[in-house]
Amino acid sequence: MLTGQIDEVYMTPQYRRKKLGKQLVDELISWFHQQDVSSVHVYVDVENEPALHFWVGIGLNRAFYILSKH
Repeated sequence: MLTGQIDEVYMTPQYRRKKLGKQLVDELISWFHQQDVSSVHVYVDVENEPALHFWVGIGLNRAFYILSKH
């Protein structure tokens, strides 16, 4: 089983809310599937509410939490 990972997606303010982020992620996931990748993970800081809203809003599911101590 192959797993893909998207590390970061950042859109500058003038390109936000134009569905460009969703289009980019759709293309990335499509590319992963063409490479026989069966699941794609995105790591998001639990305090980054805009990012969590984006990823959940385009159809990704919260799967688990990574706990850490600094």
